Amino acid sequence: MKKIISLIAAAVLSVTAVIAEGNEHNLGIGITFPISSLKIGDDVDESLSQKGMGVDVTYLFIHDSGITAKADCTLALVSSSVSGEDPDNGLNWTIDLGIGYTFLRNEKFSLSALGMIGYNYSEAGFGDSESAKISFTMKTIDFGADVIGKYKFTNHLGAFANLGFRYSIDKGSSYEYSDYNNSLKFSDDAKTSGFRFVPTLGLNWTF
Repeated sequence: MKKIISLIAAAVLSVTAVIAEGNEHNLGIGITFPISSLKIGDDVDESLSQKGMGVDVTYLFIHDSGITAKADCTLALVSSSVSGEDPDNGLNWTIDLGIGYTFLRNEKFSLSALGMIGYNYSEAGFGDSESAKISFTMKTIDFGADVIGKYKFTNHLGAFANLGFRYSIDKGSSYEYSDYNNSLKFSDDAKTSGFRFVPTLGLNWTF
């Protein structure tokens, strides 16, 4: 019985090794520089631009066949500006998932392209205590593509560069308006859409 169990275990390990051969797991951490050009429609009818810098954590799986999957999340400090108002700084976070293909892959370098979908959230406030103030909350679903290149310094340590392009579709964005003494206050939906460009540079660990 022990011999049979040992043979079965050896067979399972062999099959697993064959399946896993050539597959690659990557964990990266980098600096990201999100840039957005958005339109706040309906009652607000303003253009919103954002730019900033933050931290990105990426997981990239490359199958031996070339099929590639990616998941990443970012947390950034962004400066948001609406025409006629001073910029406001606030936090922006995103989470994205994607699937695609690695077109180029050798011992040192790989290049992949993926279709991506994600969720984007940020807050900003405009005006000051002596005038009317608008507090804006953005929630969007993002669709787009990533192109990621990865270079290995050693068998495990390397660097990566990622270019992300997104189109944002509103998913519950809103704004709140109040005058200087809060005597007039109301809130409403703020349908938001537009484009985002997200370049990222960082270090990568392959395992």
